[in-house]
Amino acid sequence: MREAVRELTLSGVGRRIGDKSGFDPVAVHAMLDCGAGMSAVLEIMGRDTRFMLSRGAHDSCLASVVNGDGAEEALAEGPTLALALLGAHVSAVLGRIERAAQGGDTLTAPTSMRLH
Repeated sequence: MREAVRELTLSGVGRRIGDKSGFDPVAVHAMLDCGAGMSAVLEIMGRDTRFMLSRGAHDSCLASVVNGDGAEEALAEGPTLALALLGAHVSAVLGRIERAAQGGDTLTAPTSMRLH
């Protein structure tokens, strides 16, 4: 989770879906220090992000994040609810980067981030 915070902050794409502001990395790190991984992910995503979580057997969790206009959905699986939700959020952010590279969004991302 800390690596995701660093990458989202340094890349300039840490903006929340549908929001031009970013998250507070200091607050996220404080939450992680307290073991509040789910709260940290929710802070990264923002209050207005729509998501759905599911926990199955054998440490299998599934998360779905819907972008701001509701046109696309990103899915991810992880061993915890927090990691699955973070994965879905990052997938949604990468989708925004891909759309920006195709001229469909105003988000600008460094070339290294678009290639990654």
